[in-house]
Amino acid sequence: MAHTRTVFLVLALVGAVGPLYFMFGHMQANGFSLGGLFTAWGANMATRGLMLNMLLSSLVLTVWALVEAPARRDYLPLVAIPVAFMLGFPAGCRCICICAPARSTKHRTVHGPFPIPIRCALR
Repeated sequence: MAHTRTVFLVLALVGAVGPLYFMFGHMQANGFSLGGLFTAWGANMATRGLMLNMLLSSLVLTVWALVEAPARRDYLPLVAIPVAFMLGFPAGCRCICICAPARSTKHRTVHGPFPIPIRCALR
């Protein structure tokens, strides 16, 4: 399990640094205005659709985290909410994978906002 968390951590770091590199490159070329960045995000229908998809996915992740955290009394995955909105939905998902504790050998299947069932440790 430790190797899996290391892989998730490396992917989270690459996923955080990579998009920021391109975003800052765009801002250096076109100025450091958020208005220009929002204009670029809405440049055509493809980018609008991608941004809407990321926004809705981040909202689903937020609702899921807010409902599941109190139910499990595990509040560490709530860190993924600001990560999802500041760095993007994929970074928020990787953050949840890193923060997910392995407490027990007994597991149950939890159907969250993800397309596949997640195996979670029982308390």
